[in-house]
Amino acid sequence: LTHTRGIDKEIVYAMIAEGKVYGARTEKNGYTFHNCAFVGYDKTGKPRYCALRAPSSDSKFRQDIENSDKTYGFCMEGRSNRVYEFEAPIDVMSHATLCKLHGIGWREDQRGAEGCLSDKALYRYLQHHPEIEEIVFCYDNDVDGKDAKGQPHNHGQIQAEISAETFADLGYKTFIQTPNTKDFNQDLMAYRGLLTQEAMPQELER
Repeated sequence: LTHTRGIDKEIVYAMIAEGKVYGARTEKNGYTFHNCAFVGYDKTGKPRYCALRAPSSDSKFRQDIENSDKTYGFCMEGRSNRVYEFEAPIDVMSHATLCKLHGIGWREDQRGAEGCLSDKALYRYLQHHPEIEEIVFCYDNDVDGKDAKGQPHNHGQIQAEISAETFADLGYKTFIQTPNTKDFNQDLMAYRGLLTQEAMPQELER
């Protein structure tokens, strides 16, 4: 996650310490696969959801462990009354990393992932976090998306608009934060690329 996805080491290790991230090794047809596991817990601390994702952005591998309950999403709890909601755990951690890189306390706000385009995990999270007043929907920017008829359809942003309206009607302050690229991990990698380019002239001067 730190090398292939650019996520900050402190954030990765914090999630490992909380039992929310670990390395998964699976074997199939004589091949061994190493993936990242992201875990969601219920209020008693029992794991109820586990998503396996390839560490590399080049891989399309996505799998939820059998009997996973998507209403218990991967989350990073914070102290504020604001929650940022994403499709994927990697985007959750990427957003936290971007905040840290910009000098913003990454533990301050709350973050959660649906594991898909749905608000089911958010509904449950809000039940256990009555202090939350603001919701920021950070779903993917599917500029190349198509609907069933092959017409342009930005799945993530369309869902973000629907979700923002739905929860506004429930009394929450809602906002939409759209990634500049497809998702916040791609945004993070692009930003790290810029930082590297800016540092290169300084290195050459030395």
